[in-house]
Amino acid sequence: AVLGLAAVYVVAARVGLRLDAVAGFATLVWPATGISLAALVTFGYRLWPGVFIGAFVVNLLTGAPPLVALGIGVGNTLEAIVGTYALRRIPGFRPQLDRLQDVVGLIVLAAAFSTTVSATIGVSSLYAGGVVPIAQAWKAWRAWWLGDLIADLIVAPALLVWATSPRLRMPPRRLLEAAVDVHLVLDAHDRRRAEVVHRARGDVHDLVGCRAELV
Repeated sequence: AVLGLAAVYVVAARVGLRLDAVAGFATLVWPATGISLAALVTFGYRLWPGVFIGAFVVNLLTGAPPLVALGIGVGNTLEAIVGTYALRRIPGFRPQLDRLQDVVGLIVLAAAFSTTVSATIGVSSLYAGGVVPIAQAWKAWRAWWLGDLIADLIVAPALLVWATSPRLRMPPRRLLEAAVDVHLVLDAHDRRRAEVVHRARGDVHDLVGCRAELV
């Protein structure tokens, strides 16, 4: 279950990073946050290593130095733990979100509050590692916080309702297979894009060379 969550986290994070990421790390939509919150609320704190592994790996793949990736992983994990703890403090919290207090709690405690943990620790790690200059810190923090907030408002509720509806459930093995398939598709797309860019640069270089010879 832990490795499955880590795999799903990596795939979801890679999808989020394609959406106008600030400095390559903070993006305006970070689906992995909603997945992490829903996983811990549904299955318990025992899955927190999956969040940490997923966050650490995806940031390494993105190009973060190991210590920076470690800091971001810690921040993302604490965010999910804090959000889960806050929701469970609501008397009789129901993951189905069929009560007003549960919905308000998700919006205020998880989406608005717990996401500040990840944004603060994450951007601080990027700054300490020399990845983000102080001039871009506020922009990166705002994008990070908004991306996590949106995920907790959209992705987490959908998954929580799905997880508590027996007719809509999918076996964990199928979820892991789907995550691997998406990861392979993204890898193939990235390789194809890299090939196209490489060929385009080669064509431009050849064209410049030909013009130079003509001159």
